[in-house]
Amino acid sequence: MARHPETTLWMLIKVVLKKRYVRVEQAENGRYIPVVRGIPLVRGTFEPGSYYLRYTLNGKRKWESVGSDLNIALQEQKARRESLKLVPSASVATLPTRKTVAEAITKFIANKNGEDRHAQRRARNWKWLLDLFSNWWDKNYIDEFTREDFQAFQKYLAKKGRQPRTQYNLLRSLVTFFRASGRVVLFAGDEQEATILAATVVVKNTLILMSADMPKFTKCKVTPYAEEQLDGLFAVANPWETLFMSCFLFTGMREQEVSHLYWRDVNWEERDISVTAKPELEWTTKTYEERTVEAPEQLMDLLRDAYQHREDNGLIFPNKEGRPEGHFLDALQKVAYRAGITCGICSNCKTRKGRNCKAFGLHKFRKTFATKLSQAGVPIQDIKEALGHADIQTTMDYLGISPKKRRRENVAAAFPQRKPVLQVVA
Repeated sequence: MARHPETTLWMLIKVVLKKRYVRVEQAENGRYIPVVRGIPLVRGTFEPGSYYLRYTLNGKRKWESVGSDLNIALQEQKARRESLKLVPSASVATLPTRKTVAEAITKFIANKNGEDRHAQRRARNWKWLLDLFSNWWDKNYIDEFTREDFQAFQKYLAKKGRQPRTQYNLLRSLVTFFRASGRVVLFAGDEQEATILAATVVVKNTLILMSADMPKFTKCKVTPYAEEQLDGLFAVANPWETLFMSCFLFTGMREQEVSHLYWRDVNWEERDISVTAKPELEWTTKTYEERTVEAPEQLMDLLRDAYQHREDNGLIFPNKEGRPEGHFLDALQKVAYRAGITCGICSNCKTRKGRNCKAFGLHKFRKTFATKLSQAGVPIQDIKEALGHADIQTTMDYLGISPKKRRRENVAAAFPQRKPVLQVVA
């Protein structure tokens, strides 16, 4: 009897100069960590990398890259498990019953929905996309969807004004929906590979797509804040605005990390702040590791003053309902508008008179934090730890520093230009 194809999650790590794959499993505390033969890897002995799925298809072992985001990797793992259940074994010759689009959407949304507000929000986002898709597509069964339909839906999204990056995200989500609904979806690198897959697949109506079918987009480059912009923001900010902007600027934390900070995360004696998972709020860090960020004295002074007026629920930034604050971006852009330093050229500046200027974002504080550390000569490994990056290459790309450029800077610093010696003529 054929063994049921299991989909496992792996990570490509780097130990000293060697690279190896290790399986990623869920620990007792709920975190997903790489393990070797059931023993968790010791922190600091390896460099984490991208995630991969390993499974067996048509008798052949497959390795599939699913990026460096753990949440997306887990979502793809679940979707692949659902799709592989339809692969017939040696003793099973029947195909599953055809499923209508309406039935698949109803079941998919029901599985995504939950009692917590995060699950309900995700279910609403999924429902919006799937309603958009079902209203556009005029057929009944999910096994009737073809590669030509996929390409046509991409053009439809473009016609609706969706930018290439948004199109990419929506199409990847649509693929996840099909896989979770039982449709086998495979990606080929070129037409030749697609032809070979079409001739060797055993599941009827396997959807074979190509990497070229996904829209290409240019990643936006985030620039740090200029000193004039920072001066303008803090000049007109009230104490609460000053505190939250300082937390972003002096720690480089992500928005969700700041909003889920508790007072207990602040170590007053060591002058640092811990970024930890909050199970009671159903929130965890973006990467599988928690970290500690050293805070400058000026931020600690602001926190000490705010601690005297703290809320009873323990959050540093609670909203009116006592939940983590979620409107930092809106508050920041209001400060920029009040300071009169909006860019004047973005779409919001042109249509909304400078309100919600796109030149001011929370992630720019993170970029500014990293840039200032780099300019101060902080080692790239320390910047990686402070930012909570899983891969040091991400930090180097984040700072726009190539290894060659860094080596050139080190050589220039080691051998400064020598002044010519003046010769005295007798």
